[in-house]
Amino acid sequence: MNTGRKVAVITGASQGIGGALVKAYRERNYRVVATARSVKPSDDDDVLAVAGDIADRKTAERAISEGVARFGRI
Repeated sequence: MNTGRKVAVITGASQGIGGALVKAYRERNYRVVATARSVKPSDDDDVLAVAGDIADRKTAERAISEGVARFGRI
């Protein structure tokens, strides 16, 4: 686990502006926790997809805890 790289959390990541942000951050070598109700799993090891409604506290907590577990930081 490399903790030197930055990690971004992007909500609404399945389409539109959120989807474009995931792509833009990856192009800048960020790791990304992508969350949305309809987000699909990613083939990119540096993108963690967390499905769910971010307004639900459990989804938000899961996104952060899984991001930290996978990438070592947020």
